[in-house]
Amino acid sequence: MTISKTLLDYLKSNGELHNGIVVKTVGDLIQFEIIGFFPIQSDTYFSELVGIGVSQVCIKDTSSMEIPFSHYPIADKLSIDIINTFEIKNEHPIFLDNKNFRNIIINKWEDYTRNATRLRSKYPDYFEQEPPFRYRIQESDIIFKRNNNIIGIATDFLCICSYISPITGKAEYTVKFPSELIPTIPPIE
Repeated sequence: MTISKTLLDYLKSNGELHNGIVVKTVGDLIQFEIIGFFPIQSDTYFSELVGIGVSQVCIKDTSSMEIPFSHYPIADKLSIDIINTFEIKNEHPIFLDNKNFRNIIINKWEDYTRNATRLRSKYPDYFEQEPPFRYRIQESDIIFKRNNNIIGIATDFLCICSYISPITGKAEYTVKFPSELIPTIPPIE
């Protein structure tokens, strides 16, 4: 018996993933199509998908009592890039998530200089100290892209999947872990 390659294995071996991949879960007869990816820490426990927008997904997060709902950017492509640093620019929002810091969002409307100074001071191993404001890519980092623009850098992710409900016949949406999904039809390049 051969063990099927999971979506996570597929990312590690190919270096990238695109939306549009058709997948299934072990033992499930339902096929899912991946419509996007979003960064999340592996210890986050979500209880339900609340909403999907054009650029963000809203998740009911039960791992945080202060903030019951979390919003994450939706990517259409993931890659394990061979870049050393990423310049964070004031005009593009970026979502950063790492094992040492959680859910840092640098928005274009926020005080860019204040964030750069604070993050450089608090996390000197992750941010270059001299201008421009650059994040040092870690070996475990995954790059999240939408329309070929980097929108996030994180170590873990979840997949937003669509499927046809066998009960209602309508399109439904769900969130799945990449380690439980097995690609059945690769994306069209």
